[in-house]
Amino acid sequence: MKYNKILFVLILPVIAAAISGCGKEAAIVNAGTGPSSGYLLESPPVEAPGLLAALENAQPGESFHFTGRVGGVREPITEGYAAFIVADESVVFCDEMGEDSHCPMPWDACCEDPGKLARSRALVQFSGANGLPLADDLTEAVGLSANDQVVIRGRLSADSVPGNPVIIAEGLAIIP
Repeated sequence: MKYNKILFVLILPVIAAAISGCGKEAAIVNAGTGPSSGYLLESPPVEAPGLLAALENAQPGESFHFTGRVGGVREPITEGYAAFIVADESVVFCDEMGEDSHCPMPWDACCEDPGKLARSRALVQFSGANGLPLADDLTEAVGLSANDQVVIRGRLSADSVPGNPVIIAEGLAIIP
């Protein structure tokens, strides 16, 4: 069981990075809001640091808040699991480039420097008592979509490795 958790934690960011880049199909799924299943923060903080600033002081196991955008890869929301990729707010998403944007998937940030992009994102997952990601669809459960701005409360996983932070989420808020 522990091997499966480690494998998932190490492989998902690699797969996500491999599929990032400008794509030919644009499909943002927005199922609206459904039952929150305990994922949503009841009272998110008014101000929270960005992902990179929060990670500077994060210690494994200690809760902290941060903000970011769902994206940084072509398919940032993991199908079938309560997990997604979040990018720091310093990452320039293609829809922020005005008329220079040519990307059908602006959330993948394919116009950003690849090195900066790789250093500026993290895997966020909701885990069960066994430590494995919950088998749930955050698009259906809370209406999470690619390119959403979010506030997250979570803990840095002890399984995180430099360059591939894993945040065990305790709650999220989608910023309208």
